[in-house]
Amino acid sequence: DLSPKSLQYQWLERDLLAIDRTKTPWVIVESHRPMYMIEDVPSNTLVGIHMRKDFESLLYQHNVDLYLAGHYHAYFRTCAGLYKGKCHNGGVTHITVGTAGAE
Repeated sequence: DLSPKSLQYQWLERDLLAIDRTKTPWVIVESHRPMYMIEDVPSNTLVGIHMRKDFESLLYQHNVDLYLAGHYHAYFRTCAGLYKGKCHNGGVTHITVGTAGAE
């Protein structure tokens, strides 16, 4: 649960607030589930929509540089600065690693 009132969201927010960008110039967040996918698989797309609604803005506010995900067994990389579905919009670059496990 990554909704704004959840413990997991609050932990992530505290963690992002504690980053000293002079010591940690790159911020990378990893999750099992991707927020964006290249293929429309209804159940996965729905999860991505909810993730974007719940915490994409948090990553944007804290200038997260890269979001790494798995779950989907194919490589996918978004355009740079993706935020609210628009490229070069000051957001995060998303990469779905997509290794192993696919038939």
